[in-house]
Amino acid sequence: MSLVYIGQQITIYYEFFLLIFGFIGNFLTILILSTTRIYRTNPSTFYMLIASIHNLFQMIPNLLLRILSVSFELDYSRTSHFWCKSRITFAAIFGFISLSCACLSTIDQYLITSRKVSFRHKSQIKWSHRIVLIIMIIVLLHSIPSFISYDISSINHICTYTNLIFAVYVPVSSFLYLCIIPISILITFGCLTYRNLQQIRNLNDYRFDRQLTKTILMQVILIIISQTPYAIYNAYMLIGIGRNKDAKQLEIENFAFTITGLMAYEYFSSGFYIFLFSSKTFRQTVRKRLFFWRRINHIVPVTIKEFFFQSCCLKISHDRKRYAEKKTFSSIRHKMEKYESTFFDSLFIAISEKEIQ
Repeated sequence: MSLVYIGQQITIYYEFFLLIFGFIGNFLTILILSTTRIYRTNPSTFYMLIASIHNLFQMIPNLLLRILSVSFELDYSRTSHFWCKSRITFAAIFGFISLSCACLSTIDQYLITSRKVSFRHKSQIKWSHRIVLIIMIIVLLHSIPSFISYDISSINHICTYTNLIFAVYVPVSSFLYLCIIPISILITFGCLTYRNLQQIRNLNDYRFDRQLTKTILMQVILIIISQTPYAIYNAYMLIGIGRNKDAKQLEIENFAFTITGLMAYEYFSSGFYIFLFSSKTFRQTVRKRLFFWRRINHIVPVTIKEFFFQSCCLKISHDRKRYAEKKTFSSIRHKMEKYESTFFDSLFIAISEKEIQ
């Protein structure tokens, strides 16, 4: 059994697993974070919302088309010039924005767990909106030359760079922006946030922030575990540019690319499940949104007799509490006799009607 066949089977089944669970998880994350005010107005969860949106766009086209390419040998990047240009370009855009938001949420947690008031005041939702907008503009402008220079080769009909300068620049920049810089930021501010938590003595009044910090720190660990092998593989490929390689070495490298690429996609598909596992508040919100939305404005049909019976019971209970507080025994007795008499009269009439029927 060759490595090529093993890689194909892993790609088909594991990518399908990541696609299904990633789609469900990111969709639910977007639903919960965008409809819950406490999450929508928090800078860290706002970054997570933006990251989930880009995770969804990152996963669906890339994983789906990779499955089609391996299973049915349908590689649209060899036939469509637009898809050839947009596949790598948009994958880099969505991946970079998602990882940037993960870094920003970690930095925000460092700020709000700091003992310095000036640092905590820097964590504001209005600044989060502006920072995300600026990052999106920079990433889009940076991707324009890449989109222009990427096309189908007229020699071997492979989607590749037609400009030699970008053929060297893009792999190096992608290695820095998608691997080295995010991992370095996450490790640095993740450790600083953990140090701040150790210095804070009383966290009982900040239960929500503590759960959110735990979620983001677990996300940092996941990103480091999933992205580091892919970063090592890219570093190896950059070092080995221009070397002659035999068929066996190329087969091993392709298999390593498949495994590390799938590990990198684990981050894009598992954010919701980390949040669900680490935050009790988020679990309660998910349960409320998924299972109790249908109960809102739910009308239960009630007959006239049932309505009269319930009204009498509620009125009796209300008068008992009100007159008990005033401690006027005579008023209690007078009112109770009045409504209890009404109640038993109605009950007697209902029983009589039933016997007649």
